[in-house]
Amino acid sequence: MNIIACVDKNFGIGYKNKLQFDIRLDKSYFKAMTINKTVIMGAKTYQSLKNVPLPNRNNIVLSTQLQECEDSLIVKSSLKQLLDYLNDNKITDVFVIGGQSVYQQLLSYCDTAYITKVDAVKKADKFMVDLDLHMDWQLIQSKQAFNEGYELSFCVYKRMK
Repeated sequence: MNIIACVDKNFGIGYKNKLQFDIRLDKSYFKAMTINKTVIMGAKTYQSLKNVPLPNRNNIVLSTQLQECEDSLIVKSSLKQLLDYLNDNKITDVFVIGGQSVYQQLLSYCDTAYITKVDAVKKADKFMVDLDLHMDWQLIQSKQAFNEGYELSFCVYKRMK
C-alpha cells in the first residue's frame, strides 16, 4: 500500500475539513499517481469531494457512517473488512489518500509514501505523521518545483524493513 498527501512544513494536511493547498501541479501529480488505481479515504475526505467518487479509480471509503450508494463506491466499516476485501480481490496497487484518521490506521500497512511538501505553514487541525521524524521511514527521492507562488518538494519515502 502507498500513502499520498500534500503537507505543509509541519505535516499539516487540512483545516476545517478542507485541504490546506489547492496547487495545480500537486493536483496533476496526485491524478497521475492514482489514476486507474484503488484509493482509500475516510468519510470526511469523501464528503470533501462533494460525495462524488474520483473518476477512473476504484474508490473505497473506510467509514461506519456511509452506505454504498453507487457502483463506483465501495464502503467498508472496519479495518478488518477493508483488509479482507483487498486480500480477497488481490488488490495491490492502493493509495491511501486521507484524512488524518485513515492515514494513522493504515500507515503500518504502507511501504511507500508520496508526500508533496509545501514550503509554507498554514493553520491546520489535521496532520499526517511526520515521516522525517519516523525512524521506520527514509526519504529516498526529492524533486523540487515552484508553482503558484509555492516552493514544492515531491518526496518519496520508503519503509525500512
